[in-house]
Amino acid sequence: MRNVALWLLLCMPTATAGLVSCSSVGLAPAQTVDEKLAYAYGVHRGVLDGITHLAQARAVSPADGQGLLALADNARALLDSAQTIEIAGDINGAAQKLQLATAVLEQIETYLTQRGAK
Repeated sequence: MRNVALWLLLCMPTATAGLVSCSSVGLAPAQTVDEKLAYAYGVHRGVLDGITHLAQARAVSPADGQGLLALADNARALLDSAQTIEIAGDINGAAQKLQLATAVLEQIETYLTQRGAK
């Protein structure tokens, strides 16, 4: 990931706050697959934090918590695969895997928000 640390820090969403728009803080939104991957890794981190919060608050059963972690792990595997494919030069393949991972993460975020993750 090239020179996206500041962008990631400022635009990283959390599972509890929903997706934060970079434009809302005066930064250009992610355009490249590389930037979108960085953003998605931030979403993944936020999802893990949200799952942890719900588990500690006992807002989900242990089985549901494990299921959420498994989904998050699958999304992370897709992100890692997308990054590997992108580095190899297959931008379209990376974009497809990124899109799938993002869809999974968005569904987890929706669930967490409905359960009151903070």
